[in-house]
Amino acid sequence: MMTSKAAGWVYAAQEDGTPLVKIGFTRLSRAETRVHTLRFQYHVPFTLIAAMWLTAGARRVERAIHELLAAQRIEGEFFYLHMSQAYLQTLIEMVLPNVRRDLHLYAIEKQRTLERHLQRKKRL
Repeated sequence: MMTSKAAGWVYAAQEDGTPLVKIGFTRLSRAETRVHTLRFQYHVPFTLIAAMWLTAGARRVERAIHELLAAQRIEGEFFYLHMSQAYLQTLIEMVLPNVRRDLHLYAIEKQRTLERHLQRKKRL
């Protein structure tokens, strides 16, 4: 079940000089800013290959893409694959229906929880 409806960037950054691609998520205003911080975190340069802003469910989309690409996973969020803007968009479009369904179910459950809480308060 969804735990977050956060907006953000789903991005793909390639470690320069290698076939390794990091697929990540950030709430920063620009995906390029996150890629710049990767250089300091991993001590190697990265190049932003693709990025897409999502108004909701960005973290869940990132995780769903990780699951979809499990066979190409090297370690953590790093994958051995050829990435492009079009490919990232295709991956997002593949997982988005399930994420939207999860977001909808999450919203319904939150509404029901709120209603139960309000009913209990009325009884007191």
